[in-house]
Amino acid sequence: MVPVAVITGPVGVGKSTILQEADALLIDAGVAHASLEIEDIARFWGRKPNERGNAEIAYRNLAAIWANYRAAGADRLLLSLLMERRSDLGAVRRAVPDADFKVIRPHAPLSLIERRLRLREKTSPQEEVSAAKWWASRLKASRFADHVVDNSHRPPREVAVEILRVLGWLD
Repeated sequence: MVPVAVITGPVGVGKSTILQEADALLIDAGVAHASLEIEDIARFWGRKPNERGNAEIAYRNLAAIWANYRAAGADRLLLSLLMERRSDLGAVRRAVPDADFKVIRPHAPLSLIERRLRLREKTSPQEEVSAAKWWASRLKASRFADHVVDNSHRPPREVAVEILRVLGWLD
């Protein structure tokens, strides 16, 4: 089985920052792994007006990239993506055969997420704030995560350490 840690949550909750910190911690510990953000491998703008990044391309890319990482020695995967329910992992399962998923959902109050987004998105934060509100409302009553971690007022490295310890990936 391939251990796959999926970090998910609303826009602005800190998925990317936590993923980067966890990646750095695993590198420092000498743990063979790969880390990816689905959003990064879904970016595609075609020649037709409405031909843009989409899930099909993202998961085909994930399958190809994971095969390369696996062949190079990665034995686990840190993955950041937006998801509403556990069944959303079906596409990841097809791209990463033999995946053993642990879903981690960082949590922070919406007011803090909005503040973070307004600082991050200097020119036009409203689109990101709207997305955060939508995702937060969808995830409010969700129970599909294996672990929910507080990402309110803690340093990202501390959150990443907690996640990696819960996963058993770091002593």
